Parts: sequence; C-alpha cells; structure tokens
Amino acid sequence: MTSKSSKWHLNGVVRRSVYLGLFWCFTLSVWLLSVLEFLTHANVVLPYPLYLLYSGWVPIFTLEKETSRWKTGEEYKRPGELWVVVWCATYAIIGIIVGIFPDLTTINQLQLPVTLAHPNGFHLPENLTKIVAIVLGVFIPSEFSKKLWQRKRGAPTKS
Repeated sequence: MTSKSSKWHLNGVVRRSVYLGLFWCFTLSVWLLSVLEFLTHANVVLPYPLYLLYSGWVPIFTLEKETSRWKTGEEYKRPGELWVVVWCATYAIIGIIVGIFPDLTTINQLQLPVTLAHPNGFHLPENLTKIVAIVLGVFIPSEFSKKLWQRKRGAPTKS
C-alpha cells in the first residue's frame, strides 16, 4: 500500500507529464502553422486565437516551472532550450530567404519551381516575430533565475 504523500507525488508527476506533452504538441502545431504560412504565402495561416493562446501559455508554463524550482528545490527536466533554438533558427532561415527573394523578379531570375513563385515574393509570417520575441523574453529571465537558484544551492553552474 502506498502512502498518501507518495500517491500525491505520483499523481503530480503524471499531471506534469500530460501537461508537458500537451504543451509540446501545441508548440509543434503553432510552429508548423507558422512555417506553412511562410511556405504557402499566407494561404495557410496561424489563426490569431492560437497565437494568443500560445503567447499566454509560454509565460505561464515557464513561470510554473520557475516557481516549482524555487518552491520545491527540484529541477525538472524541461528542455525548453530546444524550442528556443527551433524558433530562432526558423526565424533566421525565413529572414534570410525573405532577404534573398523579396519579389518575383529575383525568384524568376533563379528559375525556381513555379510553386515557389508568388507575385509578392516571400514575407515573414505575421506573428513569427512576436512569437520569437515572447520565447526569448521568457527564456532569458528563466535562465537568469535558474543560475540564481543554482548559485543559492551551491551547485556548479554551466556557462
């Protein structure tokens, strides 16, 4: 028979795992829609309500992680750095493409497939800049908080 506290901890782990899985699936969906918005020249777009939900969920998710770290002393493995890299790399790649192919003339000179040709050239997805700003705006203070927490614990910090 398990004690009440261990049962509660197990339920917390399961809840945290489900929450993390949902967050990752939602993040992947938002990312895919952002990339599709770019590739399809805005024929497929990230719906604004999904952008709003994501822009609210990222700070709440990170705040919960930081609060839990400081309150319980446990460091949960949530590799948010991966998504920071994915979002920043996506933004950089799309930005470079937009810079190289600003209009149809440039695309036609390179004789690219017709599916890439669009009279207006390539453009950044409407909410991509905002999403990257939110992700970085949450990640940087979170990393600072983690370093402070590690210093308080006396744990060596990775630079």
